[in-house]
Amino acid sequence: MRTLIIADNQDITRAGLRALFARNPAVGAVCEARSKSDLIRNLRLAPDAVVILDYAWFDFNRVEELCILRDRYPCSGWMLFSETLVGSLLHCSLRGERPFGVVLKRCDSDEIEAAFEAVMQGRGYVCESIRDTPAYPKQSGTGGMSADTVSSGMLHPVVSMPSVHSLTPTEQAVLREIALGRTTREIAADRYVSFHTVITHRKNIFRKLGVNNVHEATKYAMRAGIIDVAEYCI
Repeated sequence: MRTLIIADNQDITRAGLRALFARNPAVGAVCEARSKSDLIRNLRLAPDAVVILDYAWFDFNRVEELCILRDRYPCSGWMLFSETLVGSLLHCSLRGERPFGVVLKRCDSDEIEAAFEAVMQGRGYVCESIRDTPAYPKQSGTGGMSADTVSSGMLHPVVSMPSVHSLTPTEQAVLREIALGRTTREIAADRYVSFHTVITHRKNIFRKLGVNNVHEATKYAMRAGIIDVAEYCI
């Protein structure tokens, strides 16, 4: 059995989801999260949990934060469950080897349960209401995805990252500071080294990871666990 995390700020929604899935034999403990920090805390305790999330009510600053949080817990399953869907979030949710389940709150209980079962089995799911909208990427010669492709989970794989072990301990420490927003001069002062030494570390880090800027380096640091998602998302 797997833990279910209901991440929604509406009392009636949480109660309804509890009632709907209470009889599911694959569900063990049921936890509730009313904030991003609650959600991360529950995932730390149950990293293979299935999350039902109304992202519209949570304090994610960018769509990418949600995708990174999913990738940080590779054994977890995610079902996005809201009133509306932002187009950019839909495209993000369909990327990767482990796509989200995506369901609107107006869907009937049978479709909500179907989405949940797909997520439990490691597959993606997009409800019919979303598949009928212009925001949904239709199958085409330009590489769009059909509903069948998403439902089966047969999406293009994530490009593998260089191993964190390619960095020395010092470079990992400097990468952590860079990802947390520290300037080169601040890092140099804290480590009692010269400005140019930190510049050299930075160049070596970017070269080893194959990244070109701080944004890409920060994404790597979060996905590799060098910094916790919670530290960056505060």
